[in-house]
Amino acid sequence: MTETAAKPAAQRLFFALWPNPVTAQALRNAQQAVCQSGGRLLHPDDLHLTLVFLGDVAAERLPCVQAAAEQVRVPPFDLTLTRHGYWRGPRVTWLAPEQTPQPLTALVDQLWTGLAVCGYSREARPFSAHLTLARKARPQTTAALETPVNWHADSFVLAASASDGRLPRYRLLGRWPLAATGAEWESATQAGKID
Repeated sequence: MTETAAKPAAQRLFFALWPNPVTAQALRNAQQAVCQSGGRLLHPDDLHLTLVFLGDVAAERLPCVQAAAEQVRVPPFDLTLTRHGYWRGPRVTWLAPEQTPQPLTALVDQLWTGLAVCGYSREARPFSAHLTLARKARPQTTAALETPVNWHADSFVLAASASDGRLPRYRLLGRWPLAATGAEWESATQAGKID
């Protein structure tokens, strides 16, 4: 009797900006300041800014997803999270920048362009840079963050959700540096490849 090898399970994956230790501490401080009225706080080690959510990804598609990440050419950039608010439908408390830096938008665009080769279609709703602090939270008004969080983004990650209820909930599968030279970036911008 022959045994068949078990097919590797699909993983729930997403691309994200993942904070360095200094930024992570600033995010924890903001989480404590903003989420005093309750809700299910994200584990401090899970705080991140999602770029592209892929959902369940079969093992055989993973090399294509990783190849899409390798094609990204965006310079490191600074992101300042200046406000916090609440989305009523999903009951989420979030942090966001006043304006999304252009390299961040380009990063998301380039990921989606690469992922199209893998059979992924871009979400219909436009990208909205935000970081989730708590779920099942109580309503609050959008307001300025007392102490803005300054984040120097010099890489992005591919992360997987744990399916066994462990905390922290996410594990990193790969990290890619942000690395376009000023000349490459300027050339792409002038050529109309980057808005």
